[in-house]
Amino acid sequence: MPELFLLRHAKSAWGDPSLRDVERPLEPRGHAAAKAMGGYLEDMDARIDQLWVSPATRVAETVEGLRETCLGLPEPHVVPSLYGASAETLLMLARQARGERVMLVAHNPGMHDCAMMLTQGDKGAARDRLAKKFPTAALARIDIEGDWPMIAPGRGRLVAFTKPRDL
Repeated sequence: MPELFLLRHAKSAWGDPSLRDVERPLEPRGHAAAKAMGGYLEDMDARIDQLWVSPATRVAETVEGLRETCLGLPEPHVVPSLYGASAETLLMLARQARGERVMLVAHNPGMHDCAMMLTQGDKGAARDRLAKKFPTAALARIDIEGDWPMIAPGRGRLVAFTKPRDL
């Protein structure tokens, strides 16, 4: 059964008004959260087959932090359309996935909307927490019913929703 990992980038800095949104780096708390989430992935022994990332600086720095503590992550593949992607765009991209486990690292509101869309009809404490907020560096792990090309609203089951402060 395919698994989709949706990771929102870690907390970014807003201190330099001369930077474009795509250029904003992580703040120190974001670096720490990225490393913590990488450790969580390492402990989970989640073998990710494909790692697709937005071209934003804060995403690149998030992935660097993940890779410091999760040694098995594959090389990231930058997908320009992940920057500011809607839930529908994220689903369209996921339909092209190969392998058992794919991770997308991108931005809200698309990540939250996509996780909610895929898991509509799902019940439980994790889904309730997801419905409230998808904070920075949070990870939604979703089992997909069927093959990647069949991914659609309601065809996912939320396995876990983890935030850095949960660790």
